Amino acid sequence: MEPGQVSARLDNGADLSAPLLLAADGRQSGIRKHLGIRSALWDYGQTGVVTAVEHPRAHDGVAHEIFLPDGPLALLPLSGNRSSVVWSIDRVQAQGALDMPDARLAAMLTERSAGVLGELRIAARRWVYPLNFHHADRYGAARVMLIGDAAHGIHPIAGQGLNLALRDVAVLAELLGEAATLGLDLGDIQLLRRYERLRRPDNAVMCAATDGLTRLFSNRLPLLPQIRRFGLGLVGRSSMLKSFFVAQATGLATQVGQPR
Repeated sequence: MEPGQVSARLDNGADLSAPLLLAADGRQSGIRKHLGIRSALWDYGQTGVVTAVEHPRAHDGVAHEIFLPDGPLALLPLSGNRSSVVWSIDRVQAQGALDMPDARLAAMLTERSAGVLGELRIAARRWVYPLNFHHADRYGAARVMLIGDAAHGIHPIAGQGLNLALRDVAVLAELLGEAATLGLDLGDIQLLRRYERLRRPDNAVMCAATDGLTRLFSNRLPLLPQIRRFGLGLVGRSSMLKSFFVAQATGLATQVGQPR
């Protein structure tokens, strides 16, 4: 390997080298494990059932999330009168949802969503994913950076996993663009530390928020329905709180070009 380079051997035997290796290989990142980077990790005991549905009512680009005692059900807008479904339920229920006929699952989803988009019809195959949490102790090593799910994995309750990954990419693109313009080493450890300094606080806030929401909305403790209603009502009545949550969800609270 040449000085100032990192090398990787692909499954087909080809060898590649570059100043920087980006580990974007998902929650089970082999690169993270190879580097020996540990993560805060726990399991939610839930499975995400994912599919797509067609519906008679237009979604108008609006996502719907219904908080049920056994886990949240999200309807996320796709093109036309179609939506993606992410239903977080326990593993026994998930296996049942995977095995049942399309018509029965569609009727169950229609009922669970209170018919907000009308009668649903299953429009795609189904996938299931175990739901857990992880946040890497550090985001890389010399000439290696973890981004996206390789660095952090959260519950889909607020639909923020992709947004966090996109913000990782946006910050990293800016940093690498700056470094390339100045003729600096793209794999320098100081660049990694700068990236981690910028991204970890935002990721940590969203990790904590989604974990708290999951624990608040995915259980049947007697007093929690009242607490949930109070909390949601408080947010609904406060423009300041609504602005705060919108800023966190969209990334406006951590602009890419903020002072460093």
